[in-house]
Amino acid sequence: MPNSSDDPPTPPASTIALPPLTEGSLSRKRGIVAVAVLTTVLFFNTLDRMLIAILLEPIKTDLKLSDSQIGLAVGLLFAVCYAGFSIPAARLADRGDRPVLLALLLCAWSTMTMAMAAVNGFAALVIVRMAVGAGESGCHPTNHSLVASYFPPERRGRALGFIGAGGALGVMFAMIAGGAAAAEFGWRATFLIMGAPGILLALVVWRVLPEARRALPVEQRPRATPLVRSIRDLIANRTFLWLSAAGVLCTGGSTGVSTWMAAYFMRTYGLPIQSAGLWLGLVGGTASVVGYVLSGFVGGKTLDWDRTVKLPGMLIIFAGMALMVPFLMPTWRLALLFLVPAMLFTNFWYGAVFATIQNVVPPANRALAVALTLLAMGSLGNGLGPSLAGILSDLLAPVAGQRSLLFALLFMACWVLAGGLCLIRAYRLLRATNG
Repeated sequence: MPNSSDDPPTPPASTIALPPLTEGSLSRKRGIVAVAVLTTVLFFNTLDRMLIAILLEPIKTDLKLSDSQIGLAVGLLFAVCYAGFSIPAARLADRGDRPVLLALLLCAWSTMTMAMAAVNGFAALVIVRMAVGAGESGCHPTNHSLVASYFPPERRGRALGFIGAGGALGVMFAMIAGGAAAAEFGWRATFLIMGAPGILLALVVWRVLPEARRALPVEQRPRATPLVRSIRDLIANRTFLWLSAAGVLCTGGSTGVSTWMAAYFMRTYGLPIQSAGLWLGLVGGTASVVGYVLSGFVGGKTLDWDRTVKLPGMLIIFAGMALMVPFLMPTWRLALLFLVPAMLFTNFWYGAVFATIQNVVPPANRALAVALTLLAMGSLGNGLGPSLAGILSDLLAPVAGQRSLLFALLFMACWVLAGGLCLIRAYRLLRATNG
């Protein structure tokens, strides 16, 4: 029916846009789909990063590398690129199309994971691992920025708990399937097999995840504040600093332990690579997945700092002490048994740290806040953790012999304990400033 002269003209159908998403307005059904996709992304992010842990021994033998070289390649040098590229990626996430960015990053790191099949020495290993780190650098900032847009503050911890479980599943799959594939096809073919699916997932991310900014005119899209001012504001936030410190220590300790755990079981208990991967993946991985999911439910549906920050901090302190016990056991079966409580609670830091960061920083700086935390985690946590464990193992070898790696892993467990103490400090600041 034509318009009357008094009615405004009806725009063509092709120009009519759906109402844009507002913060926390994603429907339940679309929220479940979004969490499922983001969980799968983190699954492959962690799988491609941690796959090398179960393959350390055959890589070391084939390429004739030392523990220190392996530790540098998979730890410090990997983390340099991971951390260095995280801030540029976060700036894009704070003002750009986040699903497209996430899809491009996923495609990049999956391709580089497949390129691991071609390394022929220490230099090539370093180059490829640094490229993987550069590709993976924007995953968490973009992921968490999307979660903050999709869900209200009281639901973010639960969403991040499920998404974090995807990372734990990635570690478990890397240990089980990676060990089995390496025993059957060799370590080079294993990287090809594990890296390829991520390229297909990138298409799903691009097509399925919603982005509210797409419905906005260019001039109305968010503009990030100047970088220096944003960083200065975040550094002035003491709660943010203590949360970041907790993330650094917890991730450094847990990554240092998980990177060398398979090697420890093979050296100390004589387990073959397939058995080490199977049992560590099943026991440690299952406990980690359950821990991530439980951490998402600890806070309930309200912003209760006692439940969302203090309780996880106390459980992480317990986890740090419990993480020392498995390495003192005389048999691998007892070591696995005592590994369960440690792995169950070690990852409670993830939801507590990142959900709270999203709730205490301005929306325009959320991805940047995550990136800065990841920068510290990458350089001081993921970087130093595996590297220090390898270097300590080499330094202590003349004195401790085959048990040198044991003392290095006990040292890394202390990092987790210290991370729990930092989370308790953040809780006290939250109570003092917010009640």
